[in-house]
Amino acid sequence: MNYEIKQEEKRTVAGFHLVGPWEQTVKKGFEQLMMWV
Repeated sequence: MNYEIKQEEKRTVAGFHLVGPWEQTVKKGFEQLMMWV
């Protein structure tokens, strides 16, 4: 399953694309989001 998160801020544009099992992908995605925030 494909899972994609794109985050746009004033001076930062970050995007990543993860492909894999939903549970593992979601965990990794939220970890990255927490690091950015």
